[in-house]
Amino acid sequence: MASQIQALKLEVRGLKARAVGKSANLASPQIFVMGGYDDTALVTAAEVYSFKSSQFTPSCSMLFPRSSAASSVLDDRIYVFGGGDGKNWFDTTERYDSISNSWSKCSSMKYKRGNLAGATVGGKVYALGGGNGKAQFSQVECYDAHLGAWTSSPSMLEKRYMVAAAEIGGALYALGGFDVFSKLLVAKDGALIRTMERFDPRESVWTKMPSMTSKRGSLSAAVLNGRLYALGGFDGSVFLSTVEAFDPRADRWETVSH
Repeated sequence: MASQIQALKLEVRGLKARAVGKSANLASPQIFVMGGYDDTALVTAAEVYSFKSSQFTPSCSMLFPRSSAASSVLDDRIYVFGGGDGKNWFDTTERYDSISNSWSKCSSMKYKRGNLAGATVGGKVYALGGGNGKAQFSQVECYDAHLGAWTSSPSMLEKRYMVAAAEIGGALYALGGFDVFSKLLVAKDGALIRTMERFDPRESVWTKMPSMTSKRGSLSAAVLNGRLYALGGFDGSVFLSTVEAFDPRADRWETVSH
């Protein structure tokens, strides 16, 4: 049965304009938006969206201005890591605690990188792929909050820049991205990938999974009712509005009508 997407237009008030590179994460029942560019410079500003009021309100600003970072939630705390400022790429990590309404610095990653993906699996935060302007990465690191440190995790099967990631059933899925990218932000032939791979921390190995129907870089991923959704992105020619969904039980992708 074909899935249906019902588009709901939300009345959003109070969000400051941000051009590119922001990080967003869901800390139920709110959405946090952090960093990125406004019309003049990088920002440290963080804002929170309430579904009750349909409004964004300011939150405590991050410690560092950053764009093209990744974020993930662990134990009701938001972790933001990597990214850059247009001149340098970062390995730094900071954490937001909603109880104290404050950010604190955490240990840094091994690699400086931006346009990476972040996800939480098995009580650890994972940083996947990305790049540093010279190379694209397949490397993966995981952060253990109890140890307060990042450690290396098995690398992905492919290099992935502007990749998306999500968790389903205790496993980590990485999908799409670019394996080669030019300085002019123009995808080279063969650079875009539609492939997906899965990492089970209990087995500590990456496995190739069914590919998406479309090539997508700079896409978003979300999980709903046990299905993985790939949303939007860039296919090398145009920006996409299309959505497709992966059902782990059927082990296949299908286009979602909207």
